Formats: sequence, structure tokens, C-alpha cells
Amino acid sequence: MTVTITQPHQGLQIAGGPGRRVKSGVKDEDFSQLYSPLYPEGVNLRPGFRVHDELVGEILARAQESEREMVKLHPKWDQIDQMFTAFIPQSDKEKIIKKNDIRKPTSIVVPESFAVRETFTTYAMNVFGDYPTMRYDGVGPEDTIGAILMEKVIDVQSRQKATLLSLQTQFNDSFGYGFGVATIDWVVEMGKRTVMQDEFMIDPQTGEEILLETSRIPIDDIRFEGSVIQTIDPRKYLPDPNAKISDPQAGEYVGWLGEQENYMSLLRKENEPGSLFFNVRYLRTSSGHSSIYLHQTKSRNPSYMGEQNEGTTKGQANNIVQPIDLIWMYIDLIPAEWDLGEEEVPEKWVFCLANDSVIVVAGRMENHHGMFPVAVAAPDEAGHEHVPVSRVEIMFGLQEVMNFFLNSHVEESLKFLRNHLVVDPMLVNMADVKKNKGIIKTRHANWGRGVENAIKQLSMQDITRTHLSDLSAVTGIARSTTGAVDTAQGIQRVRGERVTKGEFEATRGSALSKLQRAAQTISLQSMRPLGMMSAYHVQQYMSQDVWVKTAGRSEELLRTEYAIEDPQIKVSPFDLNVAFDLLVSDGTIVGGEDPSSWIEWLQVVGSNLPEVAQSYNSRGIALHMARLMGNKNPEQFLNAAVPPPTAQMVPDEQAGNMAADGEIQPIGEEF
Repeated sequence: MTVTITQPHQGLQIAGGPGRRVKSGVKDEDFSQLYSPLYPEGVNLRPGFRVHDELVGEILARAQESEREMVKLHPKWDQIDQMFTAFIPQSDKEKIIKKNDIRKPTSIVVPESFAVRETFTTYAMNVFGDYPTMRYDGVGPEDTIGAILMEKVIDVQSRQKATLLSLQTQFNDSFGYGFGVATIDWVVEMGKRTVMQDEFMIDPQTGEEILLETSRIPIDDIRFEGSVIQTIDPRKYLPDPNAKISDPQAGEYVGWLGEQENYMSLLRKENEPGSLFFNVRYLRTSSGHSSIYLHQTKSRNPSYMGEQNEGTTKGQANNIVQPIDLIWMYIDLIPAEWDLGEEEVPEKWVFCLANDSVIVVAGRMENHHGMFPVAVAAPDEAGHEHVPVSRVEIMFGLQEVMNFFLNSHVEESLKFLRNHLVVDPMLVNMADVKKNKGIIKTRHANWGRGVENAIKQLSMQDITRTHLSDLSAVTGIARSTTGAVDTAQGIQRVRGERVTKGEFEATRGSALSKLQRAAQTISLQSMRPLGMMSAYHVQQYMSQDVWVKTAGRSEELLRTEYAIEDPQIKVSPFDLNVAFDLLVSDGTIVGGEDPSSWIEWLQVVGSNLPEVAQSYNSRGIALHMARLMGNKNPEQFLNAAVPPPTAQMVPDEQAGNMAADGEIQPIGEEF
């Protein structure tokens, strides 16, 4: 069994002041003997006492202030969610059509908004999804080796906890809703590890040890320690409305409504070694939910075929499981003003409020980075608005026009497939007409007289016949507006004339530049603070040595500059105490350059400009070209025993003699 100790507030200290008893909504139960050892000296965080209940009021006041602003965005987000589906909730008329014939189509959504979001998310994943996700550099020459090792340690942590999955969700939110939120925690996972233990006895005659047996002994062990990045649903985010959504560090507070827990799960967390939780037993008789985002449904996505998923709203849970809502709130405060200490300078504190009534986590943040553990990506921010308009929201009107063109054409086509007849009820049997079985009898009195004037097909004209071409035109406008043009989506343009190489490269380059701008913005807004906090966490909390692989982008530097030849090296926490900086991505991806252009350049330089060629690192250029061709680790093919080739200028006669002896080779031949 694995025990997980989630420590988003590592180094947290609990403090408080004495309080008097006040009225509380929690049933009066005394767990003071259980929780008093968990409280610091002089603190009374028992529910119903002044300090506790005043803190509850302060937390709720900030959560409600933020909620009042954020809920204004929810109707817009509901419309965006519908744009990401491939169907529209069926009308009563369409339900009847489906009931009679399930094969007949009904209204759908043209998945253009979904394609636009996928294009930008895929590009962002290509930019940041190539390990290592976080890349570091030393501030001074003495910090270089430590920064390289830190990058590799954090890379190991990211791989173990699938950091890219959380980043993908953040990118999806940022391009869909205008911003995506990620939080970073330092997590320690405890578990059992089996070791072999020998049992000996002493020979009474010889005094020697005699092996009796070898047993398997389970011992407690740290299975994982490191930073873990998780995403926060924008609908549950509680930022300071006075700060820009992209800069949570500028606010006085930041919080969110956590995933719903239950009493047993919280009680288990409280009893884990090193747990930050307390007061959980006061929730045993607590009923109800948080008033924050109470209107939210459990599922915001419609179910298959357009039937809205009823789900259950918060507060409608069954009577078997006891759900508990947690509000996590980070506040910049002065402890003396909150009866939490004597300090008169601002400090960052963290609180966790359960069911709006019981504080189950409270303490001072002691992280060395001194930041709220939250990062927000808002790639479409203009710099002045509180919440930017998302890339998908920009095309909302165009999306509705596309849906209209397609659905109206489908509906008109269905009309043509139905029989629209003009009949003379005096000449034909109307019962046969209504049955629509393919055979219609005339009345008995008209038998033998022909059917020319009895029934006739109604002449109709399709007024939507140009809608598909109109749909294509509107789609082109939407793609050019958002930047998700055909070349960025991998769609081959179809037209009569041949597309030249220059035209294709110019179009592709223009499309990629828009994608690169969005990716670089994400790097500055979110990836940089997440990377900085990850590095500070490692320096502050890492307790065990970690084995890392030397292969990768710094392999050659480790081998040539630091004489590290081993494929794996052990890194201790003391190796990472260096000054570092995070390398900001320029938003480009592997494959953004053309390898053939490099080959042409090498041929020109190697043949005509040897004095220029000798100033370049030919092996570095070869490695770069290999990466452009898709190889993520071309260093694996290097021969460590062969030093990098060098170029020098010598007189022609000397060069001829050396070439004849095989001592030199012309530049460019290795390519």
C-alpha cells in the first residue's frame, strides 16, 4: 500500500492567538486532546472559538468576492463548451425524427472551433513536450554543472508524474477559455520496500557466526519526492479580481475550490505521517457543501446525441457518502492583524476550509521562492484586460454561421428526400397516400380511367445549394483570423495550379509565426514560474540522492568539459545548491527549419568559403540537422573516443602533402 503525503505547503508553520468561544455551526464535540498537540503553543484553532471563526469569515469573504466576478464568465464558457461538441441538443421535432428513423441526421456543430483549439494545443505540446520540459542554465561558470544536474533531476520527476498531461489540460483551457491555471506542489510518496535480512547464530564452540536463514523484511521507504504540477478548473478558480488573470503573484490572495473529498478520505490524509491536516473529526457530523460555485453541475458536457446530462448539482448528493468541499486559499497578510502572531510585515499564509465551516489546514508559507504556487497561461492577453478573449471565442459568431449553413442545407436535403405530392382526394385512396408504402390505389369509381390527373410530384427548388461553398468561405475567414490555417492544421490545399516551394514555405512560415507567438507567451507567463518554483523546491526539500542519465542535450558538454563518461551519475541534494536561471522557450519546434536549406548552405560554405567554414562547429551543425530530421537524441551516435574535427588554414603545398598522406580531409566531406 502506498501512502501519499501531498505537501503543497512544505515548510508550513501553524501559528495563532488565543481566542474565546463563539457560536459555531459545527456540532459541539471536544477533540482538543487529539488536536492540541498539533496546534502550536498558545493557539486555539478549534471550531467555535474566535480566531478560528474569524479566519473562516475572512476566507469566505475573499472566495465570495472572487466568485461574483468569475461567474459572469460562465454563460460564455457554456457556449464555448457547446462549440467543442459535434452535436446540438435535439429539438422536440428532431427527437421525433430520430425516434422514427435513427439513421436520419439532425443538427450538428461544425467542429471548426475544436480543430482550432487542437491546432494550438498540439503546437504547444510540440514546443514544451520534448523532454526536458524545464531547461536551466547556470548564472556563472561555477554553476553550469549544477544547473545541468538540476535539469536532469527535475526531468526525472516530470517523467514519473506525467507532467505533460497536466500541461496539456492547461493549454486546452488557455486556448478555449482565455486562460489556464496550474498549481505546483512538493509531494512525498511513502510506501513499503522489501529488503533481505540475514539471521545468524554464534557457534558456542568456535564463536563463529552461522547463517540460519535470509528473510524478506518490509521497510518504510520514500517512493517518490518531487514537484507535481496539477491543473485547476477555470470554473473553480478564485483569483484576486483586482489583479490581471495572467499575474496571480500581483494579487493579495488566490484560491480555488478543490476536488470534492469525503470524510473518510480526509481522515485518512490526516493520519498519514507528516500530514498537514487537522480538525477533520469535527466534520463527522457536518452536513452541506460550500456555498462557493454552488450552482455548478457535476458535469458540464452534454451526453451523446445531444441529451443534456442531468447529473446532480452540488448539494444533491446521496445520503450514503458524506461529501466535503474544500476551499484552498493563499493570502498575503500581516500576522499581527489576524491574531496569528506578532509579525508586522506581510507574509504568505495558506488555509484550507472544509464545508465553509472548519479550517483543516492553516500555516505560514516557508517556500524559498516566496510565490503563490500558481501559474496562469493566457496566450491571447493584450495586456490591459482582466480576462482576455480566447482564440476560440473570437470566432464564436463565425462558428454559428458555419453551423447554420451546414444544418440548413441538411434540413433542405431531407425535404427533397421526402415525397411532396399534390393529390386529388376524389381520385385516389388517401389512406394509401398517408401510408407512403410505394403503392397508391385510385378510388374504385376511377379504375380504368388512368392516373394522369390524380397525383403529381410537387416541384421544389433548393435555395441552400450554395451553402456548402459559403461554408468553405466562412471557414477560411475563421482560420485566417485565428491563425490555424490549413498548413498549420496539416491540410493540403487543393487547387488547379502547382504550389511552388517558395510559396509553401512562405505560407507555412507565416502560420508558424502566429503559433510561435502564442507558445512564447505561455513560456513567459506559466512555464517560467513553474520551472523556477520546481528548482527552488528541489534545492529546499530534496532529501535523497537521484540517479540521472547523462544522455541528452548536455551530454557532450558533460563529457568534454567535466570528463563525465558514465551513462548514469548519482546526484545528491548538495550538488544542486547553485545559482540558476530558466531558459525561456522561443516558441519554435523541431522541424520548423528546413534541413535541405542547411545542406545547401554547407555545400556553398564548404566549397567556396573555407575560411568561413573553419569558424563553425561542423559536428554541432550535424547534430542540429539530425534533430531537424526528427532524431531527439543524435548524441547517442557520437563516438566518444574520436575528438571533434577541427579545421585550419595551411599553405596549398603543405595541404597537398598532408592530404596525400591522409592526415587531413577537405571540409564538408564528412557530410
